[in-house]
Amino acid sequence: MAEEAKDFPSRVDANDECFLSPENMTEEVKDYCRRTGQKVPETMGEIATVIYTSLAECYAKTAKELEESTGRTYSRIHVVGGGSNAGYLNELTAKATGKEVHAGPGEATAIGGFTMLVNTKAKVGVFSIALGAYLPQFPSLVPEFEAQYEAFKKTIPDTVEIIDGGMVTTKEQSMEAGDKFRAADVDLVFLQMLTYATSYNMLPAIRDLDVPVVLVNVQKLKALDYDHTDIAAWLGEGYACGAVGEAVADLERAGKRHAVITGVVEGGDPAVQAEIEDWCKAAQVRRRFRDTNIAQIGRPYPGMMDLYIDETNLYNRMFLYTKQFDWEK
Repeated sequence: MAEEAKDFPSRVDANDECFLSPENMTEEVKDYCRRTGQKVPETMGEIATVIYTSLAECYAKTAKELEESTGRTYSRIHVVGGGSNAGYLNELTAKATGKEVHAGPGEATAIGGFTMLVNTKAKVGVFSIALGAYLPQFPSLVPEFEAQYEAFKKTIPDTVEIIDGGMVTTKEQSMEAGDKFRAADVDLVFLQMLTYATSYNMLPAIRDLDVPVVLVNVQKLKALDYDHTDIAAWLGEGYACGAVGEAVADLERAGKRHAVITGVVEGGDPAVQAEIEDWCKAAQVRRRFRDTNIAQIGRPYPGMMDLYIDETNLYNRMFLYTKQFDWEK
């Protein structure tokens, strides 16, 4: 409709108080144009043009003021909420501001939910394992594994809090890592596989946890230089998968939820990074649920069992406490 009357000349001040909560927005737009000596819109297309064009010009003015006050230049505008669904308004905004317009999400509540999620710091346990018997035989593995572990931790987004279990090469160190994870009440565990290691390096750390364990089977090099390699290089740079099968089997037998991320460090691996970030987002959702309550107002009609909620199951699976409210009070 607005495009059909795109040349209609009248404008309103979108920030005028008369538009905050009018009884009839259409009549308010007409009255404003009448009071300011402008041509009064009559058709829905003319009214829509006045509103859309006025909003776009208001956005342009605000963007300019923002740039002047901050000393920065912005190349795009993000439009959210119900107004983001108005394609023609987005076109007018792009034209008035001279900037790219990115529209959506349309539900304003989605932004609130997303903001709450982003501000929720999940606690993620992180540790790596290697067989302790290798280290005295090949001392160069110690700095090699330490460097790989530090590099891995940097791939974990800062939207979560890392609970560092360290590099584990003995069952005693694994127990210490488990103590840290329990004390911190972690939402997820990443286990970096450095080389072959026995399951005794892994299980004590996660035995008492009821969270997913993600095995990170990411090898440092795509391939070794077989003509010029040695055992230390093979164990340290090309054998991350050495204990994966054993670890998965024991996690399965221990009844632990688990997953495996497989890839390579050399040359970068976007798929690996995407999986790590997805797991961290899942951990954030879990943490958010644990800090959330739901309200039940009233009750279902007796016998309408499809409407009943299982408060025990909600709390057990999602840590959601249900607060009952009497709708008659």
